[in-house]
Amino acid sequence: MSAIHERMVDRYIKHPDATATAYWGDGAPLDSHTSMLLASNAAHLALESRRQLVFDLGSTGYTGKDTWAGLVDVAGPSEADRQLAPETYSHVSWAPTFTRRYGPFVAICDREASSGEFVLRRIKGRINWSGTGGGTGAITTALHCALTTHADPQAVVQGDLVAYTRITETGGAFNSYASVDWTPSVTDQTREILVCRRGASGAIGPTRVYVTLVWIWICVCAQSGVDVNSVSFWESV
Repeated sequence: MSAIHERMVDRYIKHPDATATAYWGDGAPLDSHTSMLLASNAAHLALESRRQLVFDLGSTGYTGKDTWAGLVDVAGPSEADRQLAPETYSHVSWAPTFTRRYGPFVAICDREASSGEFVLRRIKGRINWSGTGGGTGAITTALHCALTTHADPQAVVQGDLVAYTRITETGGAFNSYASVDWTPSVTDQTREILVCRRGASGAIGPTRVYVTLVWIWICVCAQSGVDVNSVSFWESV
Protein backbone atom coordinates (compact mmCIF):
# COMPACT_ATOMS: atom_id res chain seq x y z
CA MET A 1 0.00 0.00 0.00
CA SER A 2 1.29 3.44 -0.86
CA ALA A 3 0.47 6.81 0.64
CA ILE A 4 -2.20 7.44 -1.98
CA HIS A 5 -4.20 4.40 -0.86
CA GLU A 6 -4.77 2.77 -4.22
CA ARG A 7 -6.75 -0.46 -4.34
CA MET A 8 -5.04 -3.77 -3.63
CA VAL A 9 -7.75 -5.47 -5.69
CA ASP A 10 -10.47 -4.12 -7.98
CA ARG A 11 -13.39 -5.16 -5.80
CA TYR A 12 -14.90 -4.52 -2.38
CA ILE A 13 -13.93 -7.13 0.23
CA LYS A 14 -16.69 -8.03 2.68
CA HIS A 15 -15.91 -7.81 6.37
CA PRO A 16 -17.94 -8.26 9.59
CA ASP A 17 -20.85 -5.90 10.18
CA ALA A 18 -20.05 -3.39 12.92
CA THR A 19 -23.55 -3.79 14.39
CA ALA A 20 -23.24 -7.55 14.69
CA THR A 21 -19.84 -7.92 16.32
CA ALA A 22 -17.39 -6.29 18.67
CA TYR A 23 -14.81 -6.58 15.88
CA TRP A 24 -14.40 -2.78 15.66
CA GLY A 25 -15.30 -1.71 19.17
CA ASP A 26 -13.03 -3.85 21.31
CA GLY A 27 -10.40 -1.12 21.54
CA ALA A 28 -7.61 -3.31 20.20
CA PRO A 29 -5.27 -1.95 17.52
CA LEU A 30 -6.00 -3.14 14.00
CA ASP A 31 -3.47 -5.52 12.52
CA SER A 32 -1.73 -4.54 9.29
CA HIS A 33 -3.78 -6.93 7.13
CA THR A 34 -7.10 -5.51 8.35
CA SER A 35 -5.83 -1.96 7.97
CA MET A 36 -4.82 -2.61 4.37
CA LEU A 37 -8.15 -4.28 3.66
CA LEU A 38 -10.07 -1.28 4.97
CA ALA A 39 -7.86 1.17 3.06
CA SER A 40 -8.37 -0.84 -0.12
CA ASN A 41 -12.14 -0.89 0.40
CA ALA A 42 -12.20 2.86 0.99
CA ALA A 43 -10.16 3.43 -2.20
CA HIS A 44 -12.48 1.12 -4.14
CA LEU A 45 -15.62 2.92 -2.96
CA ALA A 46 -14.08 6.31 -3.76
CA LEU A 47 -13.14 5.17 -7.26
CA GLU A 48 -16.56 3.71 -7.97
CA SER A 49 -18.33 6.86 -6.72
CA ARG A 50 -18.86 8.94 -9.87
CA ARG A 51 -19.96 12.51 -9.37
CA GLN A 52 -22.61 14.35 -11.35
CA LEU A 53 -20.75 17.58 -12.11
CA VAL A 54 -23.35 19.53 -14.11
CA PHE A 55 -27.10 19.19 -14.50
CA ASP A 56 -28.49 22.39 -15.98
CA LEU A 57 -31.49 23.39 -18.07
CA GLY A 58 -29.08 25.46 -20.14
CA SER A 59 -29.99 28.71 -21.82
CA THR A 60 -32.26 29.63 -24.71
CA GLY A 61 -32.17 32.12 -27.53
CA TYR A 62 -28.54 32.00 -28.73
CA THR A 63 -28.35 34.03 -31.95
CA GLY A 64 -25.57 35.45 -34.08
CA LYS A 65 -22.33 34.02 -35.46
CA ASP A 66 -20.23 37.00 -34.29
CA THR A 67 -19.69 36.23 -30.60
CA TRP A 68 -17.31 39.22 -30.37
CA ALA A 69 -20.04 41.83 -30.92
CA GLY A 70 -20.15 44.46 -28.20
CA LEU A 71 -16.94 43.43 -26.47
CA VAL A 72 -14.61 46.27 -25.51
CA ASP A 73 -10.88 46.15 -26.37
CA VAL A 74 -11.14 42.56 -27.58
CA ALA A 75 -11.23 41.68 -31.27
CA GLY A 76 -11.79 38.29 -32.80
CA PRO A 77 -10.72 36.89 -36.17
CA SER A 78 -12.02 38.61 -39.27
CA GLU A 79 -14.94 37.27 -41.26
CA ALA A 80 -12.51 36.37 -44.04
CA ASP A 81 -10.29 34.38 -41.67
CA ARG A 82 -13.25 32.44 -40.35
CA GLN A 83 -14.31 31.54 -43.88
CA LEU A 84 -10.89 30.04 -44.69
CA ALA A 85 -11.23 27.04 -42.40
CA PRO A 86 -13.74 25.49 -39.99
CA GLU A 87 -13.96 27.54 -36.85
CA THR A 88 -12.25 26.34 -33.68
CA TYR A 89 -12.04 27.51 -30.05
CA SER A 90 -10.16 30.64 -31.22
CA HIS A 91 -13.02 31.78 -33.45
CA VAL A 92 -15.48 32.35 -30.62
CA SER A 93 -15.12 34.78 -27.72
CA TRP A 94 -16.46 32.57 -24.91
CA ALA A 95 -18.29 35.73 -23.76
CA PRO A 96 -21.16 35.29 -21.26
CA THR A 97 -23.89 36.06 -23.82
CA PHE A 98 -22.98 32.94 -25.79
CA THR A 99 -21.42 30.82 -23.06
CA ARG A 100 -22.20 28.78 -19.98
CA ARG A 101 -19.28 28.24 -17.59
CA TYR A 102 -19.57 25.63 -14.83
CA GLY A 103 -17.31 25.20 -11.84
CA PRO A 104 -14.92 25.30 -10.29
CA PHE A 105 -14.91 21.61 -9.52
CA VAL A 106 -12.34 20.07 -7.21
CA ALA A 107 -10.60 17.50 -9.38
CA ILE A 108 -10.10 13.95 -8.13
CA CYS A 109 -6.88 12.64 -9.65
CA ASP A 110 -7.05 8.89 -9.09
CA ARG A 111 -7.09 7.51 -12.66
CA GLU A 112 -3.81 5.88 -13.60
CA ALA A 113 -2.50 7.02 -16.97
CA SER A 114 -0.23 4.97 -19.24
CA SER A 115 2.71 6.97 -17.87
CA GLY A 116 1.97 5.70 -14.37
CA GLU A 117 0.82 9.14 -13.18
CA PHE A 118 -2.50 9.59 -11.43
CA VAL A 119 -4.63 12.05 -13.40
CA LEU A 120 -8.14 13.47 -13.43
CA ARG A 121 -11.00 11.06 -14.02
CA ARG A 122 -12.62 10.88 -17.43
CA ILE A 123 -15.45 13.35 -17.96
CA LYS A 124 -18.44 12.70 -20.19
CA GLY A 125 -21.18 15.09 -21.26
CA ARG A 126 -24.56 15.05 -22.92
CA ILE A 127 -26.12 18.25 -24.30
CA ASN A 128 -29.55 18.55 -25.87
CA TRP A 129 -29.77 21.44 -28.31
CA SER A 130 -32.11 22.52 -31.07
CA GLY A 131 -32.25 25.18 -33.74
CA THR A 132 -34.15 26.58 -36.69
CA GLY A 133 -31.29 25.99 -39.15
CA GLY A 134 -27.85 24.46 -39.21
CA GLY A 135 -26.25 27.17 -41.33
CA THR A 136 -24.16 26.94 -44.47
CA GLY A 137 -20.57 27.50 -45.53
CA ALA A 138 -17.48 27.33 -43.34
CA ILE A 139 -19.26 28.96 -40.41
CA THR A 140 -21.95 26.53 -39.30
CA THR A 141 -24.07 26.34 -36.20
CA ALA A 142 -21.56 25.04 -33.69
CA LEU A 143 -21.45 23.93 -30.09
CA HIS A 144 -18.00 24.44 -28.55
CA CYS A 145 -17.20 22.52 -25.35
CA ALA A 146 -14.01 22.96 -23.32
CA LEU A 147 -12.36 21.85 -20.10
CA THR A 148 -9.86 24.20 -18.43
CA THR A 149 -7.91 24.67 -15.21
CA HIS A 150 -8.75 28.39 -15.12
CA ALA A 151 -11.75 30.73 -15.39
CA ASP A 152 -10.36 33.17 -17.99
CA PRO A 153 -12.24 33.40 -21.34
CA GLN A 154 -9.29 35.05 -23.10
CA ALA A 155 -7.05 32.14 -22.12
CA VAL A 156 -9.57 29.74 -23.69
CA VAL A 157 -9.42 31.74 -26.94
CA GLN A 158 -5.63 31.46 -26.90
CA GLY A 159 -5.80 27.68 -26.58
CA ASP A 160 -5.11 27.17 -22.87
CA LEU A 161 -7.29 24.07 -22.81
CA VAL A 162 -7.24 20.69 -21.15
CA ALA A 163 -9.82 19.25 -23.56
CA TYR A 164 -11.97 20.59 -26.40
CA THR A 165 -14.82 19.24 -28.53
CA ARG A 166 -16.73 20.96 -31.34
CA ILE A 167 -20.10 19.68 -32.55
CA THR A 168 -21.81 21.16 -35.63
CA GLU A 169 -25.13 21.10 -37.42
CA THR A 170 -25.23 22.00 -41.11
CA GLY A 171 -28.76 21.08 -42.18
CA GLY A 172 -32.13 22.64 -41.53
CA ALA A 173 -34.07 22.60 -38.27
CA PHE A 174 -32.66 20.13 -35.75
CA ASN A 175 -33.11 18.77 -32.26
CA SER A 176 -30.22 16.54 -31.27
CA TYR A 177 -27.99 15.30 -28.47
CA ALA A 178 -24.30 16.13 -28.51
CA SER A 179 -21.93 13.79 -26.66
CA VAL A 180 -18.59 14.69 -25.09
CA ASP A 181 -15.97 12.22 -23.85
CA TRP A 182 -12.75 13.64 -22.41
CA THR A 183 -9.68 11.89 -20.99
CA PRO A 184 -7.85 14.76 -19.23
CA SER A 185 -4.18 14.62 -18.30
CA VAL A 186 -4.57 17.00 -15.34
CA THR A 187 -2.59 16.00 -12.24
CA ASP A 188 -2.60 17.24 -8.67
CA GLN A 189 0.43 19.37 -9.52
CA THR A 190 -1.96 22.03 -10.88
CA ARG A 191 -2.95 23.73 -7.66
CA GLU A 192 -5.21 26.62 -6.63
CA ILE A 193 -5.94 28.08 -3.20
CA LEU A 194 -9.48 27.50 -1.99
CA VAL A 195 -10.99 28.96 1.18
CA CYS A 196 -12.54 26.06 3.07
CA ARG A 197 -13.70 27.85 6.23
CA ARG A 198 -13.33 31.04 8.18
CA GLY A 199 -10.59 31.44 10.73
CA ALA A 200 -11.30 30.23 14.23
CA SER A 201 -11.73 32.64 17.11
CA GLY A 202 -8.60 34.70 17.44
CA ALA A 203 -7.14 33.40 14.17
CA ILE A 204 -6.03 35.78 11.44
CA GLY A 205 -7.77 35.16 8.14
CA PRO A 206 -9.62 32.13 6.80
CA THR A 207 -8.35 28.60 6.53
CA ARG A 208 -7.27 27.64 3.01
CA VAL A 209 -6.49 24.40 1.24
CA TYR A 210 -4.58 23.67 -1.97
CA VAL A 211 -6.66 21.78 -4.52
CA THR A 212 -6.77 21.13 -8.25
CA LEU A 213 -9.69 22.99 -9.86
CA VAL A 214 -11.31 22.58 -13.28
CA TRP A 215 -14.03 24.43 -15.21
CA ILE A 216 -16.40 23.21 -17.94
CA TRP A 217 -17.48 25.57 -20.74
CA ILE A 218 -20.02 25.44 -23.56
CA CYS A 219 -20.22 28.19 -26.19
CA VAL A 220 -22.76 28.41 -29.01
CA CYS A 221 -22.03 30.08 -32.35
CA ALA A 222 -25.23 30.22 -34.39
CA GLN A 223 -26.28 31.73 -37.71
CA SER A 224 -29.88 31.44 -36.57
CA GLY A 225 -31.76 30.83 -33.36
CA VAL A 226 -30.48 28.00 -31.15
CA ASP A 227 -31.77 26.70 -27.83
CA VAL A 228 -29.66 24.69 -25.38
CA ASN A 229 -32.29 22.62 -23.60
CA SER A 230 -30.19 20.65 -21.11
CA VAL A 231 -26.57 20.21 -20.11
CA SER A 232 -25.20 17.23 -18.19
CA PHE A 233 -21.58 16.35 -17.34
CA TRP A 234 -20.37 13.57 -15.07
CA GLU A 235 -17.32 11.57 -14.10
CA SER A 236 -16.71 8.24 -15.79
CA VAL A 237 -14.28 5.33 -15.62
